[in-house]
Amino acid sequence: PYTLWPGLSKPGLWMYFVSHLAALARTCPMPVRPPVLDQGRFLLDRTAERQARDLYWEVISEDPRDKSKVDNNITKLTHALVLNPYLAEPHTLLAQCYLIKDDFPAALTAADKAVDLFLQWGTNWDKRVSFEAWMAWTRVLLQHAEDRTPWHGNSWGVINLGLVR
Repeated sequence: PYTLWPGLSKPGLWMYFVSHLAALARTCPMPVRPPVLDQGRFLLDRTAERQARDLYWEVISEDPRDKSKVDNNITKLTHALVLNPYLAEPHTLLAQCYLIKDDFPAALTAADKAVDLFLQWGTNWDKRVSFEAWMAWTRVLLQHAEDRTPWHGNSWGVINLGLVR
């Protein structure tokens, strides 16, 4: 079998291990603790990590033209974040879903949280595109939420997404 770039590249299951390493690091005397995983206080369950990743992947795998699934995608992403609240990318997708529904306050909250988490990690979890691309896209969504700009219903609007402050 072959895959085309960027391929499926489902995000890996590594945050469970990182959460345990961060908890271990808390036992060492350190003047500053990394902000990730609530400074090492959050231990991620393996099953929760897999379930969160799989819910996220279900949303990613949906036909993006089917707007009737937006509410269902919001439910899946919200549940994924209950299971693993330290993922930035589901917050980014939530922001876009909320913009599609013209729910600007919810979109603002989701995009702001995504930016915060991306900056805490300094990397992205979903490696299909670069960290810089995730940050740029999330900032576009954040700007739309701040400006209360309705989401684009045609390709011309999407082309103009590059016109950011």
